[in-house]
Amino acid sequence: MSVPIVAAMAGGAVVLALPILVAAQALVAGASAANAADAAALAAADAQFGAVAAEPADACEFAAVVAEANGAAIVECSLGPAMAEARVTVRARAGVLWATRQARAGPPQ
Repeated sequence: MSVPIVAAMAGGAVVLALPILVAAQALVAGASAANAADAAALAAADAQFGAVAAEPADACEFAAVVAEANGAAIVECSLGPAMAEARVTVRARAGVLWATRQARAGPPQ
């Protein structure tokens, strides 16, 4: 095989692989954000209910600590009118992509 043909084949492989790699990063970012959102919502609900000795004492601040430990940042946190109900939105990064996910923890609706 000549060098131009090998170079063209290598270039084609790279062009075909890039969308697959970006899609994989999107899946990882989404799963990471969903995991962080679930953990943060559960932490906020537990802190609000008093099931854990949260440090800091504020449920949303505790959720932010948990989200950060899971590689995400809290975008929004709200505590519901029911005891131990929390809704959080987090943003996580995987590679060059960002994902935002929401979670709710509390009694069944």
